[in-house]
Amino acid sequence: MPTEFVYKVLDAVELAAAAAEGDYAGSAHDRRDGFIHLSGRDQVAGVIERYFIGRGDLCVIAFRPADLGADLRWEANKTGEEFPHLYAPLPMNKARSRWIVVERANGRHELPTPFRTGSAGDLRE
Repeated sequence: MPTEFVYKVLDAVELAAAAAEGDYAGSAHDRRDGFIHLSGRDQVAGVIERYFIGRGDLCVIAFRPADLGADLRWEANKTGEEFPHLYAPLPMNKARSRWIVVERANGRHELPTPFRTGSAGDLRE
C-alpha cells in the first residue's frame, strides 16, 4: 500500500530519548512485536484513539517510505487492515514533518489538520 508518508505517534519522553539517541528503537509494544508500528495517514486517528487515550504530550512524525528502505513492510493486522511496519530502528534524522497532538480535558485528542477526517491537510516538508 504505497503512500507518500508513513507516521509514528510518540509521546514527548519517547521523542526526546529518540532525538538524543538518533534512532528510535521502539516502544515496549514495538519491541514485543519485533517491529516498529507505523501508520498511514488515514490510520493515525484510529491508532491514537485505540492506544493513546489519556496520554498527553503526543506528536505525529512523518517519514518518507523511501527513506526507510527495504526494512519497511506493509502487513495485515488481525482484522486484515494493512499497516506499515519497520523492521529496523527508526532514523530520526529522516523525519520530514512533525505535529503536536493536543489532549483535551476529557482525555481525547484534537488531531492536527492533516489527520482530521475529510481534511485535505498540509503535508509539506
